[in-house]
Amino acid sequence: MNIKNLNFAVVGSGSIGLRHTKNLKHLGATKISVFDPNKKQKPFVEELGFNFVTNFEDLRDQKIDIALICTPPYLHLSYLDKLMSFNAHVFIEKPLSHSYEQAKKLYKRIKNYPKFITIGFNWRFHESMIKVKELLNNGYIGKPLIGIFESGQYLANWRPTTDYRKGYFAKKETGGGIISDGCHEIDIATWLLGSPSSIISIKSKVSDLEIETEDTAIILLETESNKLIEIHLNAVEKSYTRKSKIIGENGTITWDFLEGVKISSDEMNETFKLTPDTNDMYVDELHNFINNVIKSKSPSISYERGLEIQKLIYSAHLSAEKGKKILI
Repeated sequence: MNIKNLNFAVVGSGSIGLRHTKNLKHLGATKISVFDPNKKQKPFVEELGFNFVTNFEDLRDQKIDIALICTPPYLHLSYLDKLMSFNAHVFIEKPLSHSYEQAKKLYKRIKNYPKFITIGFNWRFHESMIKVKELLNNGYIGKPLIGIFESGQYLANWRPTTDYRKGYFAKKETGGGIISDGCHEIDIATWLLGSPSSIISIKSKVSDLEIETEDTAIILLETESNKLIEIHLNAVEKSYTRKSKIIGENGTITWDFLEGVKISSDEMNETFKLTPDTNDMYVDELHNFINNVIKSKSPSISYERGLEIQKLIYSAHLSAEKGKKILI
């Protein structure tokens, strides 16, 4: 099996859908259909040399091998349900859904689904984050004790060509808010430091952004092995910030998206200037999933993992609303 022989469908032609379409072309895909009920993106898709359709059922006749769901979160599961009837392998942009209950209900069918499903947690494929994982696994800071993760960027600047007030972030029912949209940090933190046993969070709208959802959240997790994790998320910071610190018994690893990785420990003191093109991680995550399909190898970021993160998103909201710690 070769990527040129695979039929791809991209569901949703917004910024992330177009990014993935371009990256599929870069990887060598030649048979791509892009679905969107809104025709405004049609010229951009056809300029890439691919088919644009506004009727979802038109995809059924094309015997889709791999589909990418790139819609707002509240539509993810309905399209997944349809694509399962196509018997396609499916890549779903994060988060899995806007509803933990709906995602959990669908899981009963997913367990018997013969094809692969993966979730787009692209930061795991960033070169500098891979280095952090490697340093941790090699034990250079000893036993990890505390993880601090931070992400901030002004919402109105996320997608300059669109009105943030009309996007899914602005409304709770469409899967918006910084806890859901900022779940990359939840995934990375628990991927590096382990599954949580409890969560406590605070959320608020502290800015004058015209949204119905929270723009700021602080989440505290305690892992099953008694590690503590702090996650700070905001959509109000005018500069871009994405960084983390992992404190171990023998040293500390710091990561900054703009600076790279630094380790200071009893065994090693070194700085790794790893700041690749942001798009590289998107290319690598697609390449990884396509290779998994070709080699019939289960993806590392499964539907189950997406469901775990969805539960943490749900629990963070529940903790903030009830004002108390929630056991996971």
